[in-house]
Amino acid sequence: MRANLVLAGVVLAVIVVTSVASAFPEEDMSGVVTRVVDGDTFYVGSYKVRLADVNAPELSDPEGQEAKEALTALISGKTVILDVDDISVYGPYGRVIAVAFLETERGFLNVNKWLLENGYAELKDYYNEFDPGEWTLYVSSVEERTKVFINEVELNPEGDDRLSTVEEWVELYNPNDFAVSLEGWELRTTHGVTAAVKLSGSIPARGFLVVGQGRQWLDNEDEGVLLYDGELVDLTPKLNDGYNDEWTWQRVPDGAESWKLRPESKGESNSPRPTPSVSISTDKFEYHGGEPMLLNITLANPGEAAGVRFVLGVTLTLRIFGFELGTFNRTLLSRTLTLPSGFERTYTLRLRTPRLPPPAEIEGTWHAALYDPETNELICEDQTSWILSWS
Repeated sequence: MRANLVLAGVVLAVIVVTSVASAFPEEDMSGVVTRVVDGDTFYVGSYKVRLADVNAPELSDPEGQEAKEALTALISGKTVILDVDDISVYGPYGRVIAVAFLETERGFLNVNKWLLENGYAELKDYYNEFDPGEWTLYVSSVEERTKVFINEVELNPEGDDRLSTVEEWVELYNPNDFAVSLEGWELRTTHGVTAAVKLSGSIPARGFLVVGQGRQWLDNEDEGVLLYDGELVDLTPKLNDGYNDEWTWQRVPDGAESWKLRPESKGESNSPRPTPSVSISTDKFEYHGGEPMLLNITLANPGEAAGVRFVLGVTLTLRIFGFELGTFNRTLLSRTLTLPSGFERTYTLRLRTPRLPPPAEIEGTWHAALYDPETNELICEDQTSWILSWS
């Protein structure tokens, strides 16, 4: 009898320990929230994040605006920890599906649960790894993992990608002060003809490792690259590269949440070079017909005085009842400028949006770029998207 009781106690202890350990969320990625789109979607650097299993009202509803304001007040400008869905990783529109956690004095706040409990969102139990029925408002800790980053990706090298002499590659970066074994690790692609590339060996402390294939394995459109050690270690945002050249998508600086398309730095640091830059943004994401739009353009030159060609363009897509009727692209301005050393200035344009008949909607994107006026090579580019609705 005593032996049976001891055995039962051991089994119970194992069950309890296992359930407690599995209750801790995983830190698949983390970063500062740079922009809140609506009540269930936000940006961490270049990553657009959709909160799993919650659905906030549309921004056209007063409740949607209230949800966005509440989420903004809670997480904007703060560091969140993301437990990314291991099943799908990405959802519609290239968004990363995740449960977000915010570190507080009481513990790690489950942002998804907070939205539900405060009435800002409804529960929508989609197909993913998460079970909202098991969520608690706070957890005591988050499972930290040894971090290795996907740091640079060459989707579209110069030449014909189908030839074995043209190499598509992914660069990994180890930010730790110790080497990391990659035995049993793999890289996976998510678009087109997907691939799983087995890794081996190790990556040195503070070092880089380039993984290439003598075949086409990375898609040029909507490609997401994932790194696994048995579980998800890192991921890229959805990437597009229509330029058949030696420009690559890079984390800038190394390991950051911000990705930029720049001249390749294969096997080396992506730390920013002192070159001219441009950034563009609007004062908000969604506009209603007749509202003013504030367009902010910042030009900077931390290096020596340089001549640049500044180009401003726009892409507009018209939708009615959600159906796309056409897309309009136009370059609005192209001008050569001289930027002095240390120059930085933000220009704000106040634009009046047109009124639209119901139920029309326009999706727009402003594009800004700097080119070398002599070689016409791209120096830097940025873009910002927005929506104009009729109501």
